[in-house]
Amino acid sequence: MSEEPQMSANRLRFAGLLIVVALMNGCTVVDYKNPVNALNTAITDSANTINALDDKLSRLQNEQRSKKIHSGDLMLGPVKETCVLDPTTGCSLRVLSRDNSTEPYPVTSVMPKARLALNGVKTYVERLKAITDADTASKVVTSANEALGSIQNLTSTIANETGNKTPLETVAAFQEPAVGVVEWSITRYVEYVKFKALAKSTRRAHPVIEVLSTWYETAARAVAATELADAHSEFLEAQEDYDKLNKPTSAQIETYVKAAMNFDAVLKAVAARPLEKFTIAHKNLMLALNGENGVSLADATAAIERLSNEAKILKKIIKRLE
Repeated sequence: MSEEPQMSANRLRFAGLLIVVALMNGCTVVDYKNPVNALNTAITDSANTINALDDKLSRLQNEQRSKKIHSGDLMLGPVKETCVLDPTTGCSLRVLSRDNSTEPYPVTSVMPKARLALNGVKTYVERLKAITDADTASKVVTSANEALGSIQNLTSTIANETGNKTPLETVAAFQEPAVGVVEWSITRYVEYVKFKALAKSTRRAHPVIEVLSTWYETAARAVAATELADAHSEFLEAQEDYDKLNKPTSAQIETYVKAAMNFDAVLKAVAARPLEKFTIAHKNLMLALNGENGVSLADATAAIERLSNEAKILKKIIKRLE
């Protein structure tokens, strides 16, 4: 054997021994199991909360449009070239305003892009959790590639929604790593594969997460402007009606209070930045797993805890709208 291949083999063995030492010293995927679980819970709560908010705002918007249809401010009719004897067209309704602008009716989602983004990230983090739960190396590899596959899907989603025609970069698959150590216990080996899978999955995913976060915030801001204006208008209308009353009934008081609570909830929900905070937490986790920039597991855990706290607060706020 030549000197160069021998040196390469020695380096492999030495690297493997370092990994064993690291694992023996407590730097294992077990340490990351709780943070990954917490990350999964936080993003699941955030996604579910945004879905609930979207459902509520959609109902409110439909109620407002229904009132305007009754008052004659909006006209209701079929979408052009639908509702005919052609099974390929379907039948959809829309409302027409006095300035000839049209909107679908009823609205099924006022923030579809935000839902799409958060639900996509939720799927990705569920796959990270599956990595920590796996009990064999092959299951780790499967879960890692499912996580990377979900990121590939998010890449495609962003490209489709933004009209980006450039070819998508394919997310490379995760392969079970080769280890230059002869003596391994099965448990330690699986731990090592998990650790590598989490490190590589988060590293490959993070650039997509950052792009997705920016895209989400842009979409959320567009929705926020409309929903804030509607909630504010509803509150002012309720306030004006209430101020005209000499002896308001319980129902009239409740209508005024409900309008104020709705406006307050929308204000606070708009101020929330669930994906922005997730991106920060994910970056800390990725850096800690890859041993970069001096970021520790404690740093990652703290960032995830901040995300979890924000998710809980947002959940309580939206609960008030129910």
